[in-house]
Amino acid sequence: MARLTFLNSFLLLCFSLLCNFSAFAKIDPKDSRWQNYVAGKIEEIPNKNLKKYLLDIRDRNYYKQFIIDQLDSLGPFSPGQGTVFWVPSIDIPASDSNWRYLSSLREVSDEIRSVAMYTDSKGQNIIRMFLHPFTQDRPHFKNLAAKFGGFKFEHQGVATASPRSFILWKTSKSWDGKSPSKLDFPTNVKNIFRAKPSLFSINIDGSRINRAKKMVRASAVSYLFQNISSTNKRKFDFDFEAETLAAVPEKTDAGFIVRPVMPELVGSKTNVRVEPAFSLLTPERLNQLTKDSKNPLKLLTEEVFQPVGRTFAYLFFQEGMIGEFNTQNFEFVVNDKGMPTGKLLIHDADAFRVNLQLRALNGRDVTSPALIEYPFFYLKEAAFTQTQVVKDGAVGAVTLNSLMDYMVNAYDRTSMVWAIHDWCSKLSKKAAWCDPEKIRNAFLSKLAEEFSVHLERQVDVSELKFTRFDKGKVGLIKLFDERLTLLSELFSRKQVNPAIQADLHQEFMRLANAGLAKKFGKDAVGLSESDFILVSSEKASYIGVRSKKNPGKGLLAMALLQNAEANPKALAFWNKIDLRYQQKPSCLSNFTALTHPKFNYPLSPVMRSMGGGSNIPTYRGQ
Repeated sequence: MARLTFLNSFLLLCFSLLCNFSAFAKIDPKDSRWQNYVAGKIEEIPNKNLKKYLLDIRDRNYYKQFIIDQLDSLGPFSPGQGTVFWVPSIDIPASDSNWRYLSSLREVSDEIRSVAMYTDSKGQNIIRMFLHPFTQDRPHFKNLAAKFGGFKFEHQGVATASPRSFILWKTSKSWDGKSPSKLDFPTNVKNIFRAKPSLFSINIDGSRINRAKKMVRASAVSYLFQNISSTNKRKFDFDFEAETLAAVPEKTDAGFIVRPVMPELVGSKTNVRVEPAFSLLTPERLNQLTKDSKNPLKLLTEEVFQPVGRTFAYLFFQEGMIGEFNTQNFEFVVNDKGMPTGKLLIHDADAFRVNLQLRALNGRDVTSPALIEYPFFYLKEAAFTQTQVVKDGAVGAVTLNSLMDYMVNAYDRTSMVWAIHDWCSKLSKKAAWCDPEKIRNAFLSKLAEEFSVHLERQVDVSELKFTRFDKGKVGLIKLFDERLTLLSELFSRKQVNPAIQADLHQEFMRLANAGLAKKFGKDAVGLSESDFILVSSEKASYIGVRSKKNPGKGLLAMALLQNAEANPKALAFWNKIDLRYQQKPSCLSNFTALTHPKFNYPLSPVMRSMGGGSNIPTYRGQ
C-alpha cells in the first residue's frame, strides 16, 4: 500500500510538472505573425493629451531601464515599442456556467457597460472578454473562442507602463486577423477605455495573471472608492480609476478588468493633462519644475509630495484604506505649463488594504465586503494589525509601516525620495540639501502635517522615523490605533453617524440581554458598550455586516481572532450569536453563488463565494 501511495504521488507530481510546463511554455515574440497585429505608432494618435501621456510612458519611465530585457520579450506589444495593435476579444454570456467570478453588474457604469457589455437578440447579457494577443495560443481560450463565435478583432489599443494594462478603443471596422491595417482612432473620446487582461508571460517575473482572488479584491476596493463623496474627492483633490467590471472565466485563474479613463487623460478638462508620477520625476522634468526656484527642495515638497501625502493621509485615516504609493501607481494632473495642479489620479485597486473597523466607526460603507465570504482575507486586513517580523534575515508579511516605505524609501527605485535624490546627485553643482535623509525628512514633515489633521493633535516627525524592520507597535501601526481610539471616543460622545450608532447600540443590548456580552472580555469579564464598540487590536478587531437575512444593515463590532478558523470554541461562539462568519471551504464543491433574485443580472449582486487563501483552486494548465 505504501509503495502504491508513493507511486500515485510520483505520477501526480509528474502530471503537475507537465501542466506547469505547458502552461508557461515560451511564446516567440519575434514570430512574424505578431507583427501583423501592429496598426500604427502612438505618434499617429490625434488626441494630444493621450499621445503626450503615452509618449511620457515610453520615453520618460526611468524604471523601465531596469527591466528592459523583460519588456523586450513582449515583441511588438512591449510598452517600449510605442505601437498601436489589435486586441482580441471573446463575447461570453454572463452565466454561472461560463464565469468563475464576475463582479456585480449593478455597479458597472454606463460608459463601461457600453464598451464591455451588450444584450443579444435572446435577451442574454454578454460580457466582452478582452485578451492579450499571446493568450490566443492557450488551449482553453481557443476552446472558449470556438464555443462563443471565435476571436473578434474590433478594438485597437496600446500597452501602458504595465505590459498587461491597455488603453483601448473600438474601431469603425473589424479586422480579419491577417490583412494589413492602419490606426483607426474614434472621434468620440467616450469610446476610449482601459482594460487589464491576463498575460501568460515569457520573461516577466513569471506569468502576469489576474488571479481570481485579485479580481474579488479589485471589485470590492473599487466599490469602496466609488462611495467616497465627490465633496471629499474635491477637497482632497484626487480621483480613482474604478475597476468595476472584473471577471474570471470558468476553469481558469486568468481574469480581466475594464475601467474608464479619467477625463483629463483625453482632454475633456481644459488646459490640463495627465502625467505618470515616474515621468514627472525624471531628470528632464525635475529640471523644468525647479529651474526658477531658489529652494528646489521646498518646491518639490509642497508641489509634488504634499498632494501625495494629503491623499495618503485622508484614505488611511478616514476611509481605512492604504495603497502602494509607488510612482507606478498614481499620476499627476498638470497644467499647460507642466506644473502639478495638486490633483492625483490613483489606480490599481488590488494594491489597497482595507480596514473595516475604521470604516464602520467612521460611518463609511461596508456593505460591499459583506458580500465576500471571507472579507478579512480578500481585503488584506492583516496589514493593519500585524507588526513586522524579521527572522533569519527574511522580512515578514506586509505591514502598514512597510507600505509607507513605498513613498519615502531612499533606496527603492519606485519611491519619490529615490527619484529626486538620483536627479540632484548628478547635477553639476550638487546642493547641500541633496542628501537622501534630508529629502526624506522634508517629505516626512509634510506627512506629519497631514496626519495631524486627522489625529487632532500635532504629530511630530520623529514619530514617522521608523523602518520597515522595526518590531512592535510603532509608526503607522501605532498612529492607526490612536485613530481608532479617537473614533471610539467620538462615538461615545454621539459625534458619529446616528444610524450606525443606533445599530451598534442595538446589537450590544441584544447581546447583553442574552447574557453574551461578557464573552467579549478577557477572563470572562464583561465589557462596557464603548469597549464593545472598540475591541482591542490585540484581538484583531473585525467589523462586518450582520447576517445574510439583512445585508447592508446591523453593523457590529466582533472580537474575532485572525486565526479564528483554528479555534473551534471561538467559531462555535460566533455561530451561536448568528454572525456571518464561516470556516474556509476545503473543496471546490463548497463554493456557492451569492445571488439576490430581485436583480435581473445573472450573478448579481455578485461577489461569488471564493473561500479564502490557498483554497482558491489555480488552473495552471490553462
